[in-house]
Formats: sequence, C-alpha cells, structure tokens
Amino acid sequence: MPSHSSTSSLYRARHWVARVPAWVLLVPALTLALILRYCEWQHAGIINTDAAAFLPAWKRLLGEGTWQNAAQPSRYTTWPPLYPMLSIGASHLWGGNLELGARSVALLFGLGLVIATYELVCCVRGTMCGLVAAYLTAFCPSLVKFSVMAYPTTLYALLFTIACIVLYKTMQSTGRPSSHRTALLGACLGLAFLCRPGAVMLFAVTLAWLIWKTLRGERSPGSHQSRAAPWLPILAALGAFAIFSGPYVIAIRIQTGRWILSKSGNVRIGLQTAQADEKVRWSLNADHTDLAGTGSEGPLLSFIWAHRGEFVRKIGRNMSIILRRRLTELAPVALWVLVGAGVIARTEGPPSGLLAIASLIAPLFIIPAFVIDHVRMLGWLLPLILLFASMGVCQVGERLAASVAIGPRAAVASLTVAVALGLMLPLTVDWVSQSRTGHKFGAQYEAAGRLLRSRFGSGHRIMARKAWVPFYAGAETVQLPYASLDAMLDYARHKHVRFLVMDGITAGLRPHFAYLLNPENAPASWAVVYYARSPTGGHIVIYDLAPKPGRGR
Repeated sequence: MPSHSSTSSLYRARHWVARVPAWVLLVPALTLALILRYCEWQHAGIINTDAAAFLPAWKRLLGEGTWQNAAQPSRYTTWPPLYPMLSIGASHLWGGNLELGARSVALLFGLGLVIATYELVCCVRGTMCGLVAAYLTAFCPSLVKFSVMAYPTTLYALLFTIACIVLYKTMQSTGRPSSHRTALLGACLGLAFLCRPGAVMLFAVTLAWLIWKTLRGERSPGSHQSRAAPWLPILAALGAFAIFSGPYVIAIRIQTGRWILSKSGNVRIGLQTAQADEKVRWSLNADHTDLAGTGSEGPLLSFIWAHRGEFVRKIGRNMSIILRRRLTELAPVALWVLVGAGVIARTEGPPSGLLAIASLIAPLFIIPAFVIDHVRMLGWLLPLILLFASMGVCQVGERLAASVAIGPRAAVASLTVAVALGLMLPLTVDWVSQSRTGHKFGAQYEAAGRLLRSRFGSGHRIMARKAWVPFYAGAETVQLPYASLDAMLDYARHKHVRFLVMDGITAGLRPHFAYLLNPENAPASWAVVYYARSPTGGHIVIYDLAPKPGRGR
C-alpha cells in the first residue's frame, strides 16, 4: 500500500498543470504556430492576383497622391486601405519588397489570432478550453495558409475576434452597456470595415444587440443617470465606427461621385457565363482608347431587379458551392463534428453573450450574392468555428475521462493533440509532395517578371489578364481587353504598352486569343522575350510588341 508521502507526490504530479500560468502553456502554441506558418511560407506559391493589383495601386496613391491608374484612368483605387497601408509600411523592413511586407503582416496577425481566440474561448468556457482553442488555432490548416497569404483575411479575423470578446463581455455584464466597451466595439468594427466593407453588416447586428441590452438594462445602484445617459454607449459605438470608416467612404465619394460601401461589381458578376462576364467587364469603348466599363454602373437594386431570375440562380449556385466545397475547405469534417458537440455543450451564465457572438455569422447569408472564388472569403468565421470546436473537445474529453478512468485534463489534452495532428496531416503531405517535385504554383510568372525586370528595367506597361508578371517586373498593369486583335492593338498603342502576356488562364478567358500561345502564330513584328512550360502542362509566352530593330524572334 503506497505511503501518504508517495500519494501526495503523485497528486502533485497530476495537477501541476493547474498551477502553471496560462501564458506558459500558451507560448508553445505560438511557437508551433510560427513553425507551421514558416513551413507553409516556404511552400507557398506566388502572390495572389488581388494583391498583385492593389499593392502597387496603393503604393502609387501614397507616393503620388493620385487615386487613378495612369494607364487606365477609369479605374480607381477603391480597395479598402488598412491592409495595403500596413503592408506598404512593413515592406520598408524588407528593402521595399511589397510581397514580403504583405505576407509578414498577414503572418503577424495570424499569430495574434492564436491569442485572441484563446481569450474569446476563455471568456465563454474557461482557461482549459481556451488553451485547447489556442492549439487548434495554431494547427488549423486553412489558418496556416491564410497567415502567409497576401490578403487581409487574418487581420479581418483578428478584429472580428476582438469585437466578439468585447460584445460577449458587454452582453454578460449586468446593467446597461459601458460606453468604453461600446466605443472599443465600434472602433474594432470600423477598422474591420477598412479591411472589408462587409463589416458594416457586423456592426448593424452588433448595434441591434446593444440597443436590446440598453432597453433591458437597469441603472446601476446609486447612479443618477439622465434620460439621455443610457443611450451614450450606443452613440459611442456609432461615433467610433464613423471615425474610422467615414473618411474612407467620403474619399471614395469625392473620387468616384458615388457612395460605395462594397464592390458592387462582384454582385453583378456571375449572372452569366465566364466569357459573358469578361466581355461586360473588360470590353473597349468605341474608339478603343479605354475600357467601356465594369458593368457596375447604375443603382445596384435596379440592376438586381432587372436580372432577378439570373440573380436567384446565382445565389443557388453559390450556396451549393459553399455547402459542397467551401465549408470543408475552411475546416475538415472532423472539426465540424466537434463543432456539433460544442453547440450542445453546456455553458455557465446567461446565454445572451454566446447568442450575440453566434449571430455575427449573419453576413454569411449575403455572401452567396457575391463571387465565391476562394475559401478566404469565409475565413473570418474560423474564430467562431474554433470556439465551438474547442468546446466540443472539452465536452468529448470529459466524457472520455469518465469512461476510461483518467483525469479530465489528461483526456482533453490527449484529444487536443490527436485532433491537432490530424488537422495538419493533409497539409504536411502536400509539403512533402511539393518538396519532392520542387513545383510551386505560379513560379513561371515570377521568373518571367524578374527576367523582364533584369533585361528591360522597371516602369514599362505590360498588358495581361492577371497582374502577376507586371507585379514581379515592377511594371504597370494594363488590363487585356475583351476585343478583337486589331482593337486590342489600338488600345495597346494608345496606352503605350510594351509587352503582352499570354498564358493558359488568359486563353480560357479570351478564347479568341488562344492561338497566340504558339509563338509561330503571332504577328511577325512581335518578338518573343519569354517562353516557358509549367510542370502541369500549361505555358506562358511574353511578346515585345515594339521590339528594337534587329531583335527578332
């Protein structure tokens, strides 16, 4: 029979975790998150197409003070400013490299999301469950990818998570809301608006909860509030949101002459076939001197009503895409199972706080009206998914402990390790496969752009459907129009275009130019300055439209 001293030692050994500060256990989660994201960075492809366009545009705006694209005056820099400005600032730490600046900003906020998700779950379910959420966030494969992607997904998700924390604490508190908290809430969502204008809907839902809380709340004991005082928190939230979002909205109004909260063109796109959309968005005007328009002029609601049949079908298609593909790309099926377990898990305290943050999924119901071209559009949902998934891990772990006769903490920790490793397994297989083949998506575009820069210098205008080559060449992008060859050449001459990029993607969107993928079919006056085939069978060819004498093909 064991002595009392040995029993006490065993008890202390089992429960040492309970006495360790939470931040000590959080540090390994952050370290692992950084290691995994570094590995993904090493295997990531080229910069995404949006960043290749909006980063140079915002750099030009900050440097020259012009909102307009000199090569295409009808195109304005209406991309939300917060992420591009942070990326341009961070690029100075990398010698002016915009791509490294943009990726490092995404990485920084991706790591911050580990801490923010931990804090959110601690508020709802306690420290142990918060640590589970931190490790799930560190190992979540989609978040690993988003954290090295030149896109504001992690920044938006972090601001959303902080807003969820503040809203939860506000709803769980007694009495009426605090003005300090509601101002912080408005500021977070105002900054989120500067990442994605869809945050205005998050703010509307949040404001509804604050009004409900104000109407139901009672004055604090001994307070002498005036009749107007209960509404000060609402005004604080509105004021903070307006302070951060207002200047951008006003600036867009001044530059475009319209009130624009979002890229309404994305609502109009997708009502027809891809080629029909391309023709509407990128056709030329009558004299071939500029693009005719994006198809997004006029009131949006009038456009939707005029195309209501196509619009309903588009929503149906996008809902099918979300349910069949995007949700499983966002989180593996096993994580969704744990989410289900977390939804039915019991929580302490009134349910209003959890209901309030759960209701912030409301924008999900308008996303099908837009173009669902990438799972990153749903990335802001991950903090809520991981909240309920971590609650599910704790729920399953506690039941497992009761049936296997082990401690609840040990059961939850073991289950967390198993789930985390399972989450990363497919991504690890991809890394091994890429390391063996040496293939990275889009490597030929980067090589082509850098070759053009080394041979011809920067500052040229390059016509392309995607902005990858111009971005790496340090050149200005001129969009390849949907037009005949003669009209395209007229447009190129008017815009002083030097190079033309043709590739498999362009051939799919401009099928009448597909023959130009074979240099033998190109006009004799063009010179081929780059030609390469990718390991997947596609290829890219770049033409010099105005070669110097003697520089033939």
